[in-house]
Amino acid sequence: MTPLDVLLALTAPLLLASSALPRRIRAVAVAASAAVSAALVLTALALDGVRWPSAVLAVAAAVALVVTLARLRSPGRPRRRATTVLARLGGAAAGTLAVLLAIGATGANWALPRFSLPAPSGPHAVAETTLQWERPHAGPSPRTIVGRLWYPTEQPPDPGGVAYLGRDAEESTIVAAALAEDFGAPAFLFDEVARGRVQAAADAAPAPGSWPVIVLSPGLGGVRAQNTSLAMELASHGYAVLTLDHPGDSSATVLEDGTVVRSALTDDPAAADALIGEWARRRAADLSSALDELERIAEGERADPAGRRLTGALDPARAIAAGHSLGGASAILAAGLDPRFAAAVDLDGYPWLAETLGALPPVLALVAGEGTGDAEADDRYRAALDAVLAASSDPVRVEVAGAAHLSFTDAPAYLPPLPELVGGSGRGGASAESAEAILAFAARVLHG
Repeated sequence: MTPLDVLLALTAPLLLASSALPRRIRAVAVAASAAVSAALVLTALALDGVRWPSAVLAVAAAVALVVTLARLRSPGRPRRRATTVLARLGGAAAGTLAVLLAIGATGANWALPRFSLPAPSGPHAVAETTLQWERPHAGPSPRTIVGRLWYPTEQPPDPGGVAYLGRDAEESTIVAAALAEDFGAPAFLFDEVARGRVQAAADAAPAPGSWPVIVLSPGLGGVRAQNTSLAMELASHGYAVLTLDHPGDSSATVLEDGTVVRSALTDDPAAADALIGEWARRRAADLSSALDELERIAEGERADPAGRRLTGALDPARAIAAGHSLGGASAILAAGLDPRFAAAVDLDGYPWLAETLGALPPVLALVAGEGTGDAEADDRYRAALDAVLAASSDPVRVEVAGAAHLSFTDAPAYLPPLPELVGGSGRGGASAESAEAILAFAARVLHG
């Protein structure tokens, strides 16, 4: 919460308290409180626009002002006792409502703060562009993949940054509504993430060089934006990071023509267990397809503006497959099946189907120190991960203390900072620790 949020939360109680002061100073106190409240509300609107918690606080202040003015009203003709009692009860109820609204909105400001990701720490500024392509041989019809490429640039960030969840505000709203539905929450609770901006340059020229690539897959039902903080941090240190949507798996994938592909995943746990291997294989094929597309760009075979701009700036001969949760399992599969991937990075993902692969290239496994809270599931996960690392030519395991499963995503920036959601990592999540481990790992396996 910001100081402005705290002051806004105090406006309704301040107005109500001013009406309880001695009569000789009551009018002046009420006028001063009303002026301060109006100034705070207008300042909040000017700085933040209409945020729903701030709007609720403004309503609370308005209700408190009405109650306060009613208390200042000249007595006029004597009223019957019943009327007086009803007026006082109504005023008390309205005052209580104002205080409850202020408390509720203050809690919302704490749990769902203004969206903000940390600035990348590397020597390069960061640019982004959205790519879309068809993956052939994906069934009866080609499969359309959408990704966002983050890469080094010399151009400063766009004024106001770029949209976090999609190409523009419209796509961001669609994706935020889909995420809210998947979380079982009202869409307005995701207003902040829908409005989120990050400090990057859109469609900028790449910095001179030929940058190694990392293809990054989100968790089950996740979207390409969910690891933006990690992708931007890696890009600022000299990598091109392609974050993917998996159509039919991601909560919502918005295509260039406006078509929205919603998640087709099942909510039935038994059916999900039966299908999860199929989903992981499909995602692994998407990762290989993404590397195909990056090779086309590197070789100048993609004629759109993004392809022309990035020709010669990417080095897909130095590539890592990475992912969170099911995306991590898919990255291991992709690296085990596609020798073009020099290594795999698994961000707290159970390694589904890894036992079918045999020998594996270097694998970095980042593990949530908090675990899941289910000892049997945690033991099963660790045993499966041990088997993967034993099959790897260069295994690295890093346990991130205090991290929960979602700490490896941007979720701590917009979900309530509750231990069951983000562990003990708080708003910062585990992106900084993840990036540090990945950079050290990539320096060894890609640069020798």
